[in-house]
Amino acid sequence: MYAVWACRDGLDEGLEELERAHLRALALSRAEPEALARRASDEYGWPAGFLARYFEKLRYHFGPRERQGLLRFFELAHLAGELDVVPELRFVDVERVA
Repeated sequence: MYAVWACRDGLDEGLEELERAHLRALALSRAEPEALARRASDEYGWPAGFLARYFEKLRYHFGPRERQGLLRFFELAHLAGELDVVPELRFVDVERVA
């Protein structure tokens, strides 16, 4: 399972700030996992222990293997007629943004 945030072409303004905010939120959630679980429990009603274990299992890496899997998904969706074309994957340069 992947979580993706995306924007259409031409909306580059503010994209780097959004990526920096995302990276700060990720760092904070990893630094204070118990606090994150408690806040999420208060917000959504799930037990904090359950949420802590759930958050612990999430993967935040999207490397070559994951990219290959997403491209394969797009290829299959194209073959099934769900996509007109296989979209190009483009990413924010995290090293440049961080």
